[in-house]
Amino acid sequence: HNVVTSDFPDIELTATNLTSHVLKDAAEWPDHVATECAVTGRRYTYSQLVDRVARWAGMLTQLGISKGDVVAIIMLNCPEYPIAMLGGVSIGATVTVVNTAYTPEETLRQLQDSRAKLVIGDITLEKKIETSLVLYKMPTILVMNGPSSISGALNLREILEDTSLPFKDCAEVTGEEVALMPYSSGTTGNPKGVSLSHRALAANVNMIVHPSVFVPRETTESYQESFLCYLPFFHIYGILVKILVGLRRGIKLVCVPKFNPDIFVKDVKQHKVRLLHTVPSVLNFLNHSPWSTPEALASVDAVLCGAAPVLATSATVFREKIKKHIFFQEGYGLTEVLITNLTPLEREKIGWCGLVLPGVSAKIIDTLTGQILSHNQSGEICIKSPTFHPTDDVWIFP
Repeated sequence: HNVVTSDFPDIELTATNLTSHVLKDAAEWPDHVATECAVTGRRYTYSQLVDRVARWAGMLTQLGISKGDVVAIIMLNCPEYPIAMLGGVSIGATVTVVNTAYTPEETLRQLQDSRAKLVIGDITLEKKIETSLVLYKMPTILVMNGPSSISGALNLREILEDTSLPFKDCAEVTGEEVALMPYSSGTTGNPKGVSLSHRALAANVNMIVHPSVFVPRETTESYQESFLCYLPFFHIYGILVKILVGLRRGIKLVCVPKFNPDIFVKDVKQHKVRLLHTVPSVLNFLNHSPWSTPEALASVDAVLCGAAPVLATSATVFREKIKKHIFFQEGYGLTEVLITNLTPLEREKIGWCGLVLPGVSAKIIDTLTGQILSHNQSGEICIKSPTFHPTDDVWIFP
């Protein structure tokens, strides 16, 4: 009846804490690097990351942050970002991530709307964060990722290395509690907080790592892949595909604070990136960059392109430029329902968003009549997914 259902078996739904789910196999790769700064080389192994997450969770508890409180992260991509995020989620707090390009007024709006009680900030954004907090006029704990000139600010890196702080185990959850709250404009109006539950995010991680669609090879004692994380962690693409999925599968997250065209290809080569996450504009850059040579991009076997369809000509140009057949994977999703479609490994087709993932069904309806439409007809997409539940909603502002 023109309702598209998944070809894959349904995935297991979990009601466990998202942090516990993401790090459940971390002990299998204790000495592999979990997060690393592409600029400074600052890094944490998986065993160090697990410890720092528990230590940060303990510090949050000491600071009076508890289940349901909102913690805001205003940081560029860095090795501490996943630790700050997972530590907050671990204790049952809700973590909201803020666009680092926001003005102080836009930042203020998200702090007010989310009712953040604690802010974790990037040193390079110190002045903007201070201005926003002055305007916020609410009692707020400020933690900066390094030494800060702001009066009363704590130092996240010092906290993470403070062995006197007690670890805090992951809080028990039903799965319906809000773990993460990214902000999205949708199609109209100001950005709105999207409430994403532990259950929804854990389910989507399981869907994305399904063997029929997941490109990276299994992490072992002698093998580990790297994700080049230049797409911002405050966006759902960065949160889900890089942090949550990457850490779930033992991948090294190479954190790039800002996209720099002068060193991007060098980073790909240095870290032997096999699966390159892109958006069409970055793919276009690679197609025209003199640095994109077969030697520089020799490690790349696959490209996952999101945000918009890949033009067949772009894929062809890229393959010809680096002189090898590259698997192009595309997908479909949105902040509210996460990722619903991915290209299967055995069914590549450029300009196609792939098959619906395990547990997902979709249809297109006529917005006036509600009638389900057939092939090649335009209407509104309706999706049913384990990643969405009637309790999942936007936050305060409509």
